[in-house]
Amino acid sequence: MAKMREIVDKHFYDNWVLPVYMGYIADLSFWWTSYKASRDALNNTLIQSNLKHCIKTYIRKLSKFNKKASELLLEGVLTEEFCLHNVSKLVDVIRECNVTVRWLML
Repeated sequence: MAKMREIVDKHFYDNWVLPVYMGYIADLSFWWTSYKASRDALNNTLIQSNLKHCIKTYIRKLSKFNKKASELLLEGVLTEEFCLHNVSKLVDVIRECNVTVRWLML
């Protein structure tokens, strides 16, 4: 039980609906119902106070990334040279935007 709680707290504290393949998702709260330790560990993270905290965090991130995306999408900013020199920064922004939007949609 303690090991499962540690795994859930580390990897699934804010992400219990996982994309599997091209539009297919796995809802761990459904698939882990027959496993007592997993179900109990996940239910500890699905309490309302934790969900409210996650929602507030992702809404804050959404406004931050919306501003950042608006800055990057101005005419003439995303030139080939800019993209080549800032590829890691751009990939990080895109990844965080995708995670935030996906979480809020699910």
